[in-house]
Amino acid sequence: MKKKKKRKLKIKNVAIALILLGSMIAALFAAVYLPNRLVDVMYIEAGSKSTLTESLFIKTEEEGSFITRLRKIDLQTPGNYEVKIQVGFMTYTSMLVVTDTSKPAMLLKEIVAPVNSTLTPQDFVEESHDNTEVTYSFVVAPDTTQPGVQTVEIEATDLGGNATVAHSTVLVSQIKDTVTMEAGSTPPVIEDFLLEEKKDEEFVTDLSKLKLVVGKYPIKIKMGDRTLISFLEVVDTVAPTAKVRSISAYVGDKLSASAFVSTIVDASKVTVSFKSDTNLTAKAGTYAPVVILRDAGGNVNELTANLVVIRDTQAPVISGSGLKDRTVYVGESFNVKSNVYATDNRDGKVTVTVSGSVSFTKAGVYPVTFSAKDKAGNSSSVKITVTVITHPPFSAKGDTGNSELNQLVDTIFAKTLHGDMSDYEIVKALYDFGRTIRYQAGPLASPWQARALSTLTTRTGNCFGRMYAMEALFIRAGIPQREQIQYNQVHSWNQVDIGNGWQNVDIGYSVLLQSDAYLRNRALISSSIQDDLWETTEPVKIGKVYVDHVDETSGLKIADSVVLSGNVGTSYSSVAVTIAGYTYQSRTSNYNGLFSESNITVTYTYRQSTE
Repeated sequence: MKKKKKRKLKIKNVAIALILLGSMIAALFAAVYLPNRLVDVMYIEAGSKSTLTESLFIKTEEEGSFITRLRKIDLQTPGNYEVKIQVGFMTYTSMLVVTDTSKPAMLLKEIVAPVNSTLTPQDFVEESHDNTEVTYSFVVAPDTTQPGVQTVEIEATDLGGNATVAHSTVLVSQIKDTVTMEAGSTPPVIEDFLLEEKKDEEFVTDLSKLKLVVGKYPIKIKMGDRTLISFLEVVDTVAPTAKVRSISAYVGDKLSASAFVSTIVDASKVTVSFKSDTNLTAKAGTYAPVVILRDAGGNVNELTANLVVIRDTQAPVISGSGLKDRTVYVGESFNVKSNVYATDNRDGKVTVTVSGSVSFTKAGVYPVTFSAKDKAGNSSSVKITVTVITHPPFSAKGDTGNSELNQLVDTIFAKTLHGDMSDYEIVKALYDFGRTIRYQAGPLASPWQARALSTLTTRTGNCFGRMYAMEALFIRAGIPQREQIQYNQVHSWNQVDIGNGWQNVDIGYSVLLQSDAYLRNRALISSSIQDDLWETTEPVKIGKVYVDHVDETSGLKIADSVVLSGNVGTSYSSVAVTIAGYTYQSRTSNYNGLFSESNITVTYTYRQSTE
């Protein structure tokens, strides 16, 4: 067994030796008999190419791939670089030579420098261009210890050794390079910028228009026919000061560092911060936070303040005129939440939520609860009751002389009138109903009761039918009325008297309680009605005054408005009212006066009592 293993090992070693020998022979053959497929040397100008391709080096039309890592070759730096490329199964070597044969291009500028300043060649270079890195040196250097105009000579040399020499000048002036002043102090004068006695130098820059906070400002100075530049450096070397405040806060309050200081004194802008980012109001207790004052000059002052943190245990207070039991009729409505608000000792105004709903279409007693909660979780609530009641039914007060017509009118009254209505409200409701009767051509004057019955039943009729229908409604409602018919019977309508004289009601032309003059104007502009000799009295016009009672802080109403009415031109007078929890403060100047055709609003202001 051992002999067989040794025999196999020898055979394997012989095979490996034969393969190596074949490779050596092939390599030797290629080296001796196969020509180099690459150019021997490739020349390129520094900076002329950003990348290299294999085709630049391969002499044949064959393709190859770089073996050399191209990122190791700097195409902007002159030098010799070995490049290896594999073509087929062979690897070839070429030499890449990066040259720099162009001189740098350089443009110099004239400068002005103070006496004893330090200058470098780069200070004179305006522009410079070359494919490789350029260094600058003085051929003839300036002497800044000597005032006056001097010629300098500068040489620019690239990495290829190419050099360019150019000339410029420097004016060595007696003006200081920089003048320093303390922030908040008096600005310097022209002499402060000079190294010698003043001759004809003067400021070009107006220092009085500069906001001299900490910083460095270029200052132009005219010296002869030249304008020179110096710098004014404003520094702040004095730490800020301030008065320290003691503060009381609630747990969870957010506090700024500036709240602990007042009367900050410093010549530059000051920022205020805490020395530690610890949550100062995380829990109740007494603390001594350190406040840092830092000005624009970097000066720092640390101050120790006093802070007392307490817990908020006081619930919000709910108030307002809306916190009272209300009684309304079915069909009436109001915003339950209006004129109700809550304030908190810590959070100020807080949101009021309402629980419980009111159905204004159904009689009943509805409890409503107002609630408020502050950020600390303290809560309060107030309950009120809204009672919805029905109006008493309307009772007919007149007789049309026709039982069937009376019954039909009563059916209409059940849907349009109730027992609490004023005469005006009755007329307005009947007018609105009459406006639903559609116009339809028909006979002129005729037995009015039959005509009214037909018109109310069908809800259609001409001006006579509608006049008779309204006549039946007004008579049954107990409203004094009379017919109005033009002499040529072209048009007809009604007049009523509800205490203000006879007034016109015309459902055909949308006229409600208007004067004859108004109706004549409507007739004159109508294409179907001509002016007529109406002999009705001029109605008396009614004015209204609305008296409001409001909270002086919120501007919200805290009591129901009082409505005063009277004949236009007659006098009115209003008074303050007693409101629980409030004290009267003031009233508008029109608290008394004369009724006018335009509505008048009088406002009384009240302050919430502190007790």
